[in-house]
Amino acid sequence: MTWGNLSGYVAPPHDIQYLVSNGISFTGTYTRQTDSLNVTIEPEEARNAGAQWRVDGGSWHNSDYTESGLSVGQHTIEFKSISGWNTPSDQSYV
Repeated sequence: MTWGNLSGYVAPPHDIQYLVSNGISFTGTYTRQTDSLNVTIEPEEARNAGAQWRVDGGSWHNSDYTESGLSVGQHTIEFKSISGWNTPSDQSYV
């Protein structure tokens, strides 16, 4: 049995089955592909002043935090404004 490709998912493994009678069914589970993102904010003084980041408008995170379970595809990273520092522009990644 060969399962077809489905964008954003990992297909079930190929399986060899022998048909010996009517009424046999096959089941396969597709697993969603996920991605993770880790952001490091520099310099240390900005981190100490409270600089943080978030992806796609989610929760704010400190530097070196890894956001897991993201869908595969394009995302936007936003940086929190802090007093006395220039805020980086939003960044997109795929």
